[in-house]
Amino acid sequence: MKNRPVFLLCCFLSLFTQALNAQESLTDVPLPDEGQTVFDTPDAPSPIEEPVTEGEEFSEENQIAEEESLSPEQKRIEMEIKTSTLPELAAWCRRLGLSESGTRADLSRRIRDYYKLPESRISYENRQRELTIESAQTAEYFRIEIIDEDYARLAGDVRLILKDNEDTHNIRANEVLFNRTRNIITARGQVVYEKKSGDTIETFRGENITVNIDDWSSIFLDGDSERKLESEGTSYLFSGRVISRTNEDVTILNNARISSAGDDSLWSISASKLMLLPGSDFMIFNAVLRVGEIPVLYIPFFFFPVDEVIFHPVIGYRSREGGFVQTTTYILGRPKANTEETSSLSRIMGNSNDMEKERHGLFLRSTGKKIKDQNTLSLKALLDYYVNMGAYAGLDLSMPRTGILNPLNFSVGLGFTRTVSQTSIGYTPYAPDYDGTFDWNHSNFLSFSAPFRYRISLNSSISGKYGSLSWNFPYYSDPYVDRDFTNRSESMDWMNMIQQGSAIEDSFSDTGLGLYNWHLNGSLAPSFPILAPYISRISVTNLSTTLAFRNARNENIYQNNVYSPMRDMYVPDKYTIYSFSGSVSGTPLTIGSANTNPRDAQIFQIDDPFKGIGIPISPWPDTEDAQDSASSGERLAPPVLNQRFDIPGTGNIKFSIDYQISPTSSTELQFMSENWHSYDQVDWSEIQSILSDFRGNGSINFHMDHSSGLFSCADAFRNRHMA
Repeated sequence: MKNRPVFLLCCFLSLFTQALNAQESLTDVPLPDEGQTVFDTPDAPSPIEEPVTEGEEFSEENQIAEEESLSPEQKRIEMEIKTSTLPELAAWCRRLGLSESGTRADLSRRIRDYYKLPESRISYENRQRELTIESAQTAEYFRIEIIDEDYARLAGDVRLILKDNEDTHNIRANEVLFNRTRNIITARGQVVYEKKSGDTIETFRGENITVNIDDWSSIFLDGDSERKLESEGTSYLFSGRVISRTNEDVTILNNARISSAGDDSLWSISASKLMLLPGSDFMIFNAVLRVGEIPVLYIPFFFFPVDEVIFHPVIGYRSREGGFVQTTTYILGRPKANTEETSSLSRIMGNSNDMEKERHGLFLRSTGKKIKDQNTLSLKALLDYYVNMGAYAGLDLSMPRTGILNPLNFSVGLGFTRTVSQTSIGYTPYAPDYDGTFDWNHSNFLSFSAPFRYRISLNSSISGKYGSLSWNFPYYSDPYVDRDFTNRSESMDWMNMIQQGSAIEDSFSDTGLGLYNWHLNGSLAPSFPILAPYISRISVTNLSTTLAFRNARNENIYQNNVYSPMRDMYVPDKYTIYSFSGSVSGTPLTIGSANTNPRDAQIFQIDDPFKGIGIPISPWPDTEDAQDSASSGERLAPPVLNQRFDIPGTGNIKFSIDYQISPTSSTELQFMSENWHSYDQVDWSEIQSILSDFRGNGSINFHMDHSSGLFSCADAFRNRHMA
């Protein structure tokens, strides 16, 4: 009996939805008979739906401003106009007592005038289109003088390819009628319409299609639509009795069905209407989820928002932190692609993180185009709230390589948190006193007490032709700051949540960061050609300074609460004032010439003694036979004498002396950190030891080689010094 109100509420919602669906079906007009053409396209000779008055300039910002100025009811009516098909608009005009003749643009204009809505201005300028007829058995061009329109009729295995900027459209059909005046294509008989945009392939199949190539509004009869992600081979099948597509890129399917493409689909969703909205959102009405052929769930209405909010909210729950909200707002740049966190359906709908996105109000809408360069400047603001633990705010800056500056990463964050204790019944921020008070965490920032925890990180490098310099400076309030604040996500995938259920990964580790270092390192390799060969190479392979921090137990806080993140603190442990290593090398003495190949000996060539004396002429008078012989091109020519005499070389000896010196040195300062158990006890002047180390390696090498490889010998003197 306790579930009776819930049962009655579900019955009421089902009856109400069925009533709405019945009212909607009564307003639909019958489908056109075979041979009747339906134009779901604007009837304007120009690609611009409404002419712009003199002195007025159309822009997308003006259109968005006009839409935002509408009331909620006017916005609803405008959306109904944009998403309605031609028969639905005709029925709407009939109910309002308006004329139902004309094209879709005429009907939409009458309804907007009736409700006093501003006209929609949609421009299709600056578009490059190229129509190619690949094959057709017959072609006919004619003109209808009454309506002043030119037509082209193609029949027999017709194949058309139209390229529109970066999109490619392919149409295959038995017969195609092309209205060259209005740019309307009507195809019949085994129609296959394929659109490739970026990495997504969308395929329509049906018996009849009408497409306006100015705005790509279209109507399919008795067909299906398949969307496929080419890189993964994943595809979904959308089928319906009537499939229409408006100039606002809204696809509407009546009596729709969604399933995975292929004959072995294990699931399907049937709905009275499916709407694929701009920006990859979609909604369904009166849907039934089936596993195989068994109905499992009835959904009166479902809206799937794919567009991202600019601050990327993520909600969740963990046993220690409790419920939480994590937000990431990109001030500059955009999220980087992460296909592991995005469902295949979201990527097929054109909303993965590797797609370009445009801002529309508070939402980021996918353009369906791949990002050309992922490495761009990025600045994001982080703001998180945890029910048990507290709040966190931060900034992350990421810069790509610019000139000699390599990629730079900077992160800063402040956490205003309280201690969360583990008890026998779970985690609570009220322990151990349970008097309604909290143990708010305090830290030590630059030797001053601060009412927050912090994490700061800066790392980058510069590199040039003769050297490089790199740095890494992390700064943490406690070893557990990364554990509490970096376990976060920037996107919430509702589809994966539905597929995987309500289980949330809740892994907790009480281990900290451990040691961390401030590190500055450089290298130098200058070039001094004027010193060669005495000094051929000088290099500083390492010149660095390092300050190491270690975690120490804060006894005062640990005795009060063993679960406090401030029970461990960072103290300076060891300071490497400098660390140096380099090398100098050269070849100050070289006697003898370079090695020569014994095969490359001197070559003597005897000149041809008959060279340049011409062609010998017979001393006898010419005869008929001689003329015949001369006419046949025969001439007396002695053979060319060409002989080579290779004289082997005797070879030579080369003697050289080279050297190399490699000094290293470092100085290390050790603090008395073992005696520090609280922030008050940290004293940078308490030094336990200072150790200096000087080392050097040197070598002198003697080389003697014969150019013919007859002999080769080398000797070396090496010495190593330590201090």
